[in-house]
Amino acid sequence: ASVIAPLYERYRTDPAATTFPTLLEQAPWSSAMRGQLEAMMARSQANEAPILDFDPFINAQDWMVTAVAVTTDGVVANSHATVRARFTNLSDEDEVVYDLVWEGGGWRVDNIRHEGWDLRQIINEGA
Repeated sequence: ASVIAPLYERYRTDPAATTFPTLLEQAPWSSAMRGQLEAMMARSQANEAPILDFDPFINAQDWMVTAVAVTTDGVVANSHATVRARFTNLSDEDEVVYDLVWEGGGWRVDNIRHEGWDLRQIINEGA
């Protein structure tokens, strides 16, 4: 949870006054996920159409996030973990689940899931 909770701090500010890093720099991605995101972005650019057309951290395009609660669902030391982020975005309650892997001496995001989608599946569409 200590890796994921800070990702939501920027969403708790005024959207008009917040600058975001690129998707590749928003989270500590696993090397496998980083490579897949880079490939997806290249395909998006080549096709001049986004493959990922929403922010997976908040399951939306627009935001004003409040009431963030991040919990660790399970951990296998030095292997993998599951973290759940619950939040309210524009008065709608939502939840995303993070799959983390231990890599390079720290926890890295290896996937983000929601009841309606799986980031790995989205980024591999059309690959």
